[in-house]
Amino acid sequence: MSIRPLEMHRRALLTCLLGGMTALTSAALLVAAVELSAPPVALAFTVLICVAFPMAAAYELRAAIDGLRDRGLVLLPRRELARLRRELDRLPETHHPLGF
Repeated sequence: MSIRPLEMHRRALLTCLLGGMTALTSAALLVAAVELSAPPVALAFTVLICVAFPMAAAYELRAAIDGLRDRGLVLLPRRELARLRRELDRLPETHHPLGF
C-alpha cells in the first residue's frame, strides 16, 4: 500500500510540529525541575530525558523538512535559492593546497 502525497505532506507537517513541541516541553520540564530544586538524582534523570527525547524527535526531522521542500514549502524561496546557486557558480574554483 503506497502513501499518497497529501498524507506524506501531513505526516511531514506533523513530524515538524511534534519535534518543536518535544523541544519546548523538554525545556519547560528542565526549567521546572531546576526551579523546584529537584534532588540531584532526579535532576540528572530529567536532564538525560530532556536531552534524549528532542534528539530522538530530531532524528526524523531531516526527512520531514526535505519532504516539505519537495512540496514547495521551502523556508527559502526558490528564487533566492537560485540566486545563491548562481553566486556560488560564479566563484572561482581553487585547488586544494595539498593536491587533494
